[in-house]
Amino acid sequence: MPKKFGREQTEIRITNKDFANFLKENDYLIKSGASPNKILSLIPNNFHQYWYRGYMDGDGTYSTNGTKFLNLFRIGASSTYDQNWNFMELLSNELVIKNYITKGHYKNGSGSVWRINRQKDILKFINFIYTDRFDIRF
Repeated sequence: MPKKFGREQTEIRITNKDFANFLKENDYLIKSGASPNKILSLIPNNFHQYWYRGYMDGDGTYSTNGTKFLNLFRIGASSTYDQNWNFMELLSNELVIKNYITKGHYKNGSGSVWRINRQKDILKFINFIYTDRFDIRF
């Protein structure tokens, strides 16, 4: 039996034309680069945490260099070089957290990254997106 790679996945299909048109009108056909500000403007502010949680669960990165030092833990997201990170900058300003955006051209292509490095800012961000789940403290 061949070795299985990757994790088990699930696919959901929705064939509702109205829903498809709604997503198209709100820039969901643009795979990368666009800001989700249009859809966020339609979501009540008290539900934004769920949109950001889904974004980070799908496209985000939680990483450490494997040491016990928490200040080496990072949160971030990667995208195309031309990604409009305005939505993450607005949230970072709202939460009063320091964030970084870097862009670069590399041997295998180009891209951009949004990230948070400081422990206190990481905790603010995690507690925002998971506010109904748990309160993280160190």
